[in-house]
Amino acid sequence: MIVCFKWNYQQICSVNNATLNRFFSLHFVLPFVLAALALMHLIVLHDTAGWVADFYSTILGNINYYLDRYFSTYYQVIYLITTTMFIISLSIFVFWVMDISENFSEIYNAQSYLFVHNIKPLNPLSVRKHSYSTTTMRPTLPIKSQIQPSLNDFYDWFCGLADAESCFFFRIRARAIEFEFKISLHLDDLSVLLFIQEKLGIGKVDTSSGMASFRVNKQSELWFLIEMFEKFPLNSTKYLNYLDFKKALELYNSSKSALTKQEINKLKCRMNKLRTDLTMPDFHKLRITPHWVLGFIEVEGSFSVQKVFPFSLTFSLTQKKNTYLMKALQEFFQSLAISHNGLNKQNAIRVSWDNRIGNKGDITSLHVSSVDYITNVLIPFFDGLTWSSKKEKDYNDWKTVLELKKLGLHYTEQGVTVINLILSQMNLNRLSTNTAKMSQIQLDSLQRDIVKLLTGPSNLEVEKDGRILIKSLNKYYTGSGSVKVELQDKNGLIVYTFGSISECAKFLDLAPGTVTTRLQKSMPVVVDNKELFVYKRLKQDSNE
Repeated sequence: MIVCFKWNYQQICSVNNATLNRFFSLHFVLPFVLAALALMHLIVLHDTAGWVADFYSTILGNINYYLDRYFSTYYQVIYLITTTMFIISLSIFVFWVMDISENFSEIYNAQSYLFVHNIKPLNPLSVRKHSYSTTTMRPTLPIKSQIQPSLNDFYDWFCGLADAESCFFFRIRARAIEFEFKISLHLDDLSVLLFIQEKLGIGKVDTSSGMASFRVNKQSELWFLIEMFEKFPLNSTKYLNYLDFKKALELYNSSKSALTKQEINKLKCRMNKLRTDLTMPDFHKLRITPHWVLGFIEVEGSFSVQKVFPFSLTFSLTQKKNTYLMKALQEFFQSLAISHNGLNKQNAIRVSWDNRIGNKGDITSLHVSSVDYITNVLIPFFDGLTWSSKKEKDYNDWKTVLELKKLGLHYTEQGVTVINLILSQMNLNRLSTNTAKMSQIQLDSLQRDIVKLLTGPSNLEVEKDGRILIKSLNKYYTGSGSVKVELQDKNGLIVYTFGSISECAKFLDLAPGTVTTRLQKSMPVVVDNKELFVYKRLKQDSNE
């Protein structure tokens, strides 16, 4: 108990069984060895029949020799009785009194006493470092931060990726608890995990059964991850698993007792798929940045194209039990369109809730299908970021289909063929494990066809009267509200959108005929001291 009062501080290390066995064996046998040596010394010291008696008689004289000879038996008996009494007393204390004290503690509930007085029983296998702090000790982060400010964008991207595809878990073994952080991706994204390992300077990467995994299980590296996640917090419900993982690691570093393992096991029983309460703590604040969004989309994003005419484009995100995050993402994407007039920001990004899965939890989906928004907001946003995964290939194919549609090539037989070939090798069809994947020769041939179509003439032609002619069909596109008028800048970004030439002319305070002339001759109009150009497009192709 004295050790408990004096050393109840932070645990630094632990002693294994081999060291303990040697330690106790030495300290148990040593007193008996010393006692035996002392007894042998006393017997030899008072021996009158051997060389000791001769030594005494020579050096000390006859008087000392007489006294020693006379009291020799007395000395031996006294020493023997004293030694015997000491051994008996020690044996009683070790083998009997200690057992009585344990029963006494059980009767009076000594553990409850320690709990009430806030005194924690020591783990006998623990070696503790003395500290003068009066506060509860917790493992602290490294004094010198390992976070590099130059990698802040990477840390944001990594946290987005971790929000989408990572796992915090630990295994409780008989002698220890193994902690691990893991990100698993398809084998085709092995380069992404190697990139993460290189940037962070921690962890290891392995492959198995068509999957590649980035793992961190060394405690020093795990503390670095915790430091990073504290500065760049996760946004999804995975943050709750991170908090429990961090708490378990702190408990394990403070004590490795059975009670601590019980507390850690309780945390494990409510993590990951076993978690039922997804309420985020009040102190957690969402931190959505462009690089975080990119990292999240590299795993969870979907760039899809309808497989039948008119080949509508959609960007989507789907999450389970992350409704609050999807709403925040909707607001983020809407905020990107602030600088673009004429865009319907509310309808451009839709968030829907899917109840078809029922017992598997709420599914929330975010959809972007407006070509205006895709062309003027989403594509410039993604093009301004650096992709790292194979998702970039799907994004580039998705953009290619959009460019073919802008030229009206989806009305041609060759254009439809090329679009179908593009779709046949997008998303899951692109994986190396797909046996029906196109060969490199086929991909090269497809790329040549795409370049030929995009550099060729448009299949749409705007007539003098404003009607749009589909040249491959040799007919005009008709229908109420089927054509819209756009004002674009010299870079092709849409600034204003109107339902007709008349609406555009009214906005510009010009005659409809003047607007039509500017459209046909590609002459600019001036709005707020900026030169804009008039364009007409089919609304059917805009997914509105």
